[in-house]
Amino acid sequence: MASRLQGFLFCFVTLSQQGRASECQTKVAEWINGASAKCKNVQDTTTCDPACLELVKAYRTACKNQLVSYAVNGHPLEQPYDDFPNDLVAVTQAQYPEECQIAMFDEAYGHITKCQHAVSIMFWTNSKPVEQGGYVGFYPFCRTDASGKSQTACAPRCQKAMDAVHNNCKAGDEYIYDSAKFTVVESKIPTFLQDLGPPSCNSAPPPKGLISTALGGAVNKYWFLLSAILIKVD
Repeated sequence: MASRLQGFLFCFVTLSQQGRASECQTKVAEWINGASAKCKNVQDTTTCDPACLELVKAYRTACKNQLVSYAVNGHPLEQPYDDFPNDLVAVTQAQYPEECQIAMFDEAYGHITKCQHAVSIMFWTNSKPVEQGGYVGFYPFCRTDASGKSQTACAPRCQKAMDAVHNNCKAGDEYIYDSAKFTVVESKIPTFLQDLGPPSCNSAPPPKGLISTALGGAVNKYWFLLSAILIKVD
């Protein structure tokens, strides 16, 4: 009787997990397909349609503790949501109006709770152009090109992304990227941020205990940039 009950419980848990995974992928598809309509509807000159962020909220609720599958420039990705909660939104936000880009960045910033999250946000916000061996970030805040927000001065949200790395990464923190594991070398964080951020922003750590409150293609090209602050673990 006990073994039957255990078997039933295992089956129930498995089916429940499968249901959660299916729900997660449904919300991923709804974000990818539905955001194109809702996130382009800017209600006024300063506001993104709340329905846009409701799609993000639904995705987060369904995908917590789940694997998230989608493609970037035709390259399939499967990532644990808890380690990469902001990547799906970052990948897709570039096609939407500035008001929604701002709203999505601020929403994503609120979900940074560890080094992995902060480094990911910095990657998606970086200013390094392709011709210099990097990738122009999907978020415009650190970019210095014609459509970037840091052409002449550091955009507040760019500085905020850089400060997030200092505030959330400490020596010994591990970061997984492209199936490889790295360990943070804290003294090299400024060099890493100088490589990804514009010269107009401050790559030095913010004052002790101060957290910044300023507002304002292919993923595989990123891995080599980690060498500035991260040492590969064999």
